[in-house]
Amino acid sequence: MGSRRDIAVEELVREASIRFRLSPAASRPLFEQALTIDPDCLEANYGLGLLALAEGDRETAVQAFECVLRVDEGQANALYHLGLLAEAEGDLRRARSVYERVLAINPEHTPAVRRRDHLESRGAR
Repeated sequence: MGSRRDIAVEELVREASIRFRLSPAASRPLFEQALTIDPDCLEANYGLGLLALAEGDRETAVQAFECVLRVDEGQANALYHLGLLAEAEGDLRRARSVYERVLAINPEHTPAVRRRDHLESRGAR
């Protein structure tokens, strides 16, 4: 059984995830509260990254996804979103490299396969 602290973080993240589906902005306070308890909470950092991405806040999104990867470098979805951000910035080589890293973690990550193939078709090497 987890500690009260772990349970509190899990409950906050669970509620934030539900709110995210209904109204993304409503999830922010819960993700942030979870991070005050556990700054390394993967789910809360990932959720804030998705929220920032949806709001067009690239800098915050990058910071959140990089935090996820500092805690667990095997988080393919956080890495994938960094690839999307690189691609949106026009850095196609870096994006392709990031997608290759995603595929090294999970060779069947379909969105990364598609993005990598798309970039290859555009000549990004």
